[in-house]
This record gives sequence, structure tokens and C-alpha cells, in this order.
Amino acid sequence: MSFCFRDVPSIYIPQARFLASAMRAGELPLWADGIGTGYPFQADPHSMLFYPLSPILWLQPFVRAYN
Repeated sequence: MSFCFRDVPSIYIPQARFLASAMRAGELPLWADGIGTGYPFQADPHSMLFYPLSPILWLQPFVRAYN
């Protein structure tokens, strides 16, 4: 069974949008309170906040960078 149709729209796309909006606002996203009941966004390895290539993806439009 693939979790693509469940996890991508409910977890990964909201994470990517939250990160993009925080970066546009000039904030370091420490806590994501709008996803679920909230969780430490900076400590989550799926957020890829400190991944070396992430700044290159942040400069792209959302759909292109996500793909």
C-alpha cells in the first residue's frame, strides 16, 4: 500500500507551505502550530530546515521546488 495519497496532502505539502510562508516573512520556523496540534518544526528531520540544498529550493516557486 502506498501512503502517497494520504501523507503527501496531509503532511508534506502543509509542511512545505508553512516553511515557505515563514521564510517569506523572514522568520525561522521553530514551532508549527497550524499543522495538527502543533509540533517542533525545527527538530523534525522531514522539515529539512538545515539541509544544505534547501535554500536553493526556497528560491523556486512552490510547485517546482516540491516536485
